[in-house]
Amino acid sequence: MKLQYKINLLTSKLDYLRRDKEHCQEISKEAMAEFHAEFSRVISHLSEHQRDLIYGFIDKNLKSQKKHKEIKSQNKEAPESIKKIFKEIAKKTHPDLTGEENSEIFQKAQSAVDEHSYSEILQIAKELDIPPPEPTEEDIRLLEKEVGLVSIQVRKIKETYAWTWYNASDRESVMERYVAKTTKMCSGS
Repeated sequence: MKLQYKINLLTSKLDYLRRDKEHCQEISKEAMAEFHAEFSRVISHLSEHQRDLIYGFIDKNLKSQKKHKEIKSQNKEAPESIKKIFKEIAKKTHPDLTGEENSEIFQKAQSAVDEHSYSEILQIAKELDIPPPEPTEEDIRLLEKEVGLVSIQVRKIKETYAWTWYNASDRESVMERYVAKTTKMCSGS
Protein backbone atom coordinates (compact mmCIF):
# COMPACT_ATOMS: atom_id res chain seq x y z
CA MET A 1 0.00 0.00 0.00
CA LYS A 2 2.92 2.32 0.68
CA LEU A 3 4.02 2.01 -2.96
CA GLN A 4 0.50 2.78 -4.20
CA TYR A 5 0.44 5.91 -2.04
CA LYS A 6 3.73 7.06 -3.63
CA ILE A 7 2.35 6.30 -7.10
CA ASN A 8 -0.74 8.41 -6.34
CA LEU A 9 1.35 11.31 -5.01
CA LEU A 10 3.70 11.27 -7.98
CA THR A 11 0.90 11.06 -10.54
CA SER A 12 -0.85 14.01 -8.84
CA LYS A 13 2.40 15.96 -8.93
CA LEU A 14 2.80 15.11 -12.62
CA ASP A 15 -0.76 16.25 -13.37
CA TYR A 16 0.03 19.60 -11.75
CA LEU A 17 3.40 19.92 -13.54
CA ARG A 18 1.88 19.06 -16.92
CA ARG A 19 -0.84 21.68 -16.49
CA ASP A 20 1.83 24.19 -15.46
CA LYS A 21 3.90 23.23 -18.51
CA GLU A 22 0.90 23.69 -20.84
CA HIS A 23 0.20 27.08 -19.29
CA CYS A 24 3.84 28.11 -19.64
CA GLN A 25 3.89 26.94 -23.26
CA GLU A 26 0.84 29.07 -24.05
CA ILE A 27 2.38 32.13 -22.42
CA SER A 28 5.71 31.35 -24.06
CA LYS A 29 4.16 31.40 -27.56
CA GLU A 30 2.79 34.86 -26.92
CA ALA A 31 6.05 35.95 -25.30
CA MET A 32 8.12 34.66 -28.22
CA ALA A 33 5.99 36.46 -30.80
CA GLU A 34 6.18 39.76 -28.93
CA PHE A 35 9.87 39.29 -28.09
CA HIS A 36 10.85 38.61 -31.70
CA ALA A 37 8.83 41.57 -32.94
CA GLU A 38 10.57 43.83 -30.43
CA PHE A 39 13.97 42.29 -31.20
CA SER A 40 13.47 42.94 -34.91
CA ARG A 41 12.48 46.52 -34.16
CA VAL A 42 15.50 47.07 -31.90
CA ILE A 43 18.04 45.74 -34.40
CA SER A 44 16.40 47.43 -37.41
CA HIS A 45 18.90 50.29 -37.16
CA LEU A 46 21.82 47.91 -37.76
CA SER A 47 23.22 47.38 -41.23
CA GLU A 48 21.73 44.61 -43.32
CA HIS A 49 25.03 42.70 -43.02
CA GLN A 50 24.93 42.92 -39.21
CA ARG A 51 21.30 41.78 -39.11
CA ASP A 52 22.12 38.88 -41.44
CA LEU A 53 24.97 37.84 -39.13
CA ILE A 54 22.69 37.97 -36.09
CA TYR A 55 19.86 36.05 -37.74
CA GLY A 56 22.34 33.53 -39.17
CA PHE A 57 23.81 32.99 -35.72
CA ILE A 58 20.37 32.53 -34.15
CA ASP A 59 19.31 30.13 -36.92
CA LYS A 60 22.51 28.10 -36.46
CA ASN A 61 21.86 27.82 -32.72
CA LEU A 62 18.24 26.78 -33.25
CA LYS A 63 19.30 24.04 -35.68
CA SER A 64 21.92 22.87 -33.19
CA GLN A 65 19.31 22.71 -30.41
CA LYS A 66 16.91 20.80 -32.66
CA LYS A 67 19.62 18.30 -33.60
CA HIS A 68 20.47 17.85 -29.91
CA LYS A 69 16.78 17.15 -29.12
CA GLU A 70 16.60 14.60 -31.96
CA ILE A 71 19.67 12.80 -30.64
CA LYS A 72 18.21 12.80 -27.10
CA SER A 73 14.87 11.47 -28.35
CA GLN A 74 16.47 8.36 -29.82
CA ASN A 75 15.89 6.55 -26.53
CA LYS A 76 16.36 2.94 -25.69
CA GLU A 77 13.50 0.49 -25.40
CA ALA A 78 10.59 1.29 -23.09
CA PRO A 79 10.65 -0.25 -19.60
CA GLU A 80 8.82 -3.56 -19.13
CA SER A 81 6.14 -2.11 -16.85
CA ILE A 82 5.14 0.36 -19.57
CA LYS A 83 5.16 -2.30 -22.28
CA LYS A 84 3.07 -4.64 -20.12
CA ILE A 85 0.31 -2.06 -19.62
CA PHE A 86 0.51 -1.05 -23.29
CA LYS A 87 -0.18 -4.65 -24.35
CA GLU A 88 -3.41 -4.60 -22.34
CA ILE A 89 -4.37 -1.25 -23.85
CA ALA A 90 -3.58 -2.51 -27.35
CA LYS A 91 -5.97 -5.43 -26.87
CA LYS A 92 -8.80 -2.93 -26.41
CA THR A 93 -7.72 -0.23 -28.87
CA HIS A 94 -5.52 -1.54 -31.68
CA PRO A 95 -7.16 -0.60 -35.02
CA ASP A 96 -6.56 -4.10 -36.42
CA LEU A 97 -8.52 -5.59 -33.52
CA THR A 98 -11.19 -2.98 -32.86
CA GLY A 99 -11.48 -0.94 -36.01
CA GLU A 100 -10.84 2.78 -36.22
CA GLU A 101 -13.07 3.82 -33.31
CA ASN A 102 -10.25 3.60 -30.74
CA SER A 103 -7.32 4.47 -32.98
CA GLU A 104 -6.83 7.86 -31.29
CA ILE A 105 -6.52 6.21 -27.88
CA PHE A 106 -4.14 3.64 -29.34
CA GLN A 107 -1.96 6.39 -30.84
CA LYS A 108 -1.96 8.25 -27.52
CA ALA A 109 -0.83 5.05 -25.77
CA GLN A 110 1.85 4.45 -28.41
CA SER A 111 3.11 7.98 -27.85
CA ALA A 112 3.25 7.34 -24.08
CA VAL A 113 5.35 4.23 -24.73
CA ASP A 114 7.67 6.14 -27.07
CA GLU A 115 8.11 8.85 -24.44
CA HIS A 116 8.49 6.29 -21.64
CA SER A 117 5.64 8.00 -19.81
CA TYR A 118 4.48 5.63 -17.11
CA SER A 119 1.95 8.14 -15.78
CA GLU A 120 0.34 8.63 -19.21
CA ILE A 121 0.08 4.90 -19.84
CA LEU A 122 -1.46 4.45 -16.37
CA GLN A 123 -4.00 7.20 -17.09
CA ILE A 124 -5.01 5.63 -20.41
CA ALA A 125 -5.36 2.22 -18.73
CA LYS A 126 -7.54 3.79 -16.02
CA GLU A 127 -9.78 5.42 -18.67
CA LEU A 128 -10.21 1.99 -20.29
CA ASP A 129 -10.97 0.28 -16.95
CA ILE A 130 -7.78 -1.74 -17.16
CA PRO A 131 -6.60 -2.45 -13.62
CA PRO A 132 -3.10 -1.17 -12.89
CA PRO A 133 -0.42 -3.71 -12.10
CA GLU A 134 0.85 -4.08 -8.57
CA PRO A 135 3.21 -1.10 -8.06
CA THR A 136 6.94 -1.69 -7.83
CA GLU A 137 9.96 0.36 -6.83
CA GLU A 138 10.81 0.57 -10.54
CA ASP A 139 7.44 2.20 -11.20
CA ILE A 140 8.25 4.78 -8.52
CA ARG A 141 11.62 5.48 -10.19
CA LEU A 142 9.92 5.90 -13.58
CA LEU A 143 7.46 8.43 -12.15
CA GLU A 144 10.19 10.28 -10.26
CA LYS A 145 12.14 10.52 -13.49
CA GLU A 146 9.06 11.91 -15.27
CA VAL A 147 8.58 14.49 -12.51
CA GLY A 148 12.20 15.54 -12.97
CA LEU A 149 11.91 15.78 -16.75
CA VAL A 150 8.71 17.83 -16.74
CA SER A 151 10.16 20.10 -14.04
CA ILE A 152 13.23 20.68 -16.22
CA GLN A 153 11.01 21.43 -19.24
CA VAL A 154 9.09 24.06 -17.26
CA ARG A 155 12.32 25.55 -15.93
CA LYS A 156 13.80 25.75 -19.45
CA ILE A 157 10.75 27.65 -20.70
CA LYS A 158 11.06 30.09 -17.83
CA GLU A 159 14.80 30.57 -18.43
CA THR A 160 14.43 31.81 -21.99
CA TYR A 161 15.11 35.43 -22.82
CA ALA A 162 11.63 35.73 -24.29
CA TRP A 163 10.03 34.57 -21.02
CA THR A 164 12.29 36.79 -18.92
CA TRP A 165 11.63 39.79 -21.17
CA TYR A 166 7.87 39.18 -21.29
CA ASN A 167 7.60 39.02 -17.49
CA ALA A 168 10.12 41.78 -16.69
CA SER A 169 9.14 45.13 -15.26
CA ASP A 170 12.02 46.66 -17.27
CA ARG A 171 11.75 44.98 -20.66
CA GLU A 172 14.10 47.47 -22.28
CA SER A 173 17.12 46.44 -20.17
CA VAL A 174 16.43 42.73 -20.77
CA MET A 175 16.30 43.37 -24.52
CA GLU A 176 19.50 45.42 -24.38
CA ARG A 177 21.31 42.53 -22.63
CA TYR A 178 20.00 40.06 -25.21
CA VAL A 179 21.04 42.21 -28.16
CA ALA A 180 24.47 42.83 -26.61
CA LYS A 181 24.98 39.12 -25.88
CA THR A 182 23.82 38.04 -29.36
CA THR A 183 25.94 40.69 -31.09
CA LYS A 184 29.00 39.66 -29.03
CA MET A 185 28.46 35.97 -29.80
CA CYS A 186 28.05 36.74 -33.52
CA SER A 187 31.40 38.49 -33.50
CA GLY A 188 33.01 35.35 -32.11
CA SER A 189 31.30 32.85 -34.41
